Amino acid sequence: MKLNNLSIRAKLQALVGFAVLILVSLGTFNLIIQKESSYEQRKDRVRSNVEIAYALANHYKTLSKSIGETQAKEAAAKAIEELRYDGNNYFFIATSDENIVMHPTNPKLNGTNASNLTDSRGNYFWQEMSRIATTQGKGFLTYYWIAAMVMNLRRFLLSLIYQSGTG
Repeated sequence: MKLNNLSIRAKLQALVGFAVLILVSLGTFNLIIQKESSYEQRKDRVRSNVEIAYALANHYKTLSKSIGETQAKEAAAKAIEELRYDGNNYFFIATSDENIVMHPTNPKLNGTNASNLTDSRGNYFWQEMSRIATTQGKGFLTYYWIAAMVMNLRRFLLSLIYQSGTG
């Protein structure tokens, strides 16, 4: 079929359709880029906040020489329990074998083993956190908490701080 055989109306409709297709494609591409940029910015904010919590834990580790290791760990856990960032986001402390030392919003988890807990998608995210912590030393993990079904990057990193022996 030749373009000469098409009416002006058909040619204009094809041109408009092609322009709409290009605009939709560019809009979709832009949204994908913005989402990735937003995710990276969130990771940077989380990393910065974890560094603050890490510095606080190190402060108590230094104090352990004068007040004792047990008291220093308890004081560090209490101080970290009170920390919040970006609104209601919080830190928790866990060991490399998925034992929860301190969970600020759900204290009944303290002293329990979370290795069999799953997120809303059935993933054993505590086990994955431990694996990343022990093999890589640090990192990010996206998991979906059952109650909120939102990404919780922030909670993972403090478990790495405890793991490193500063909590």
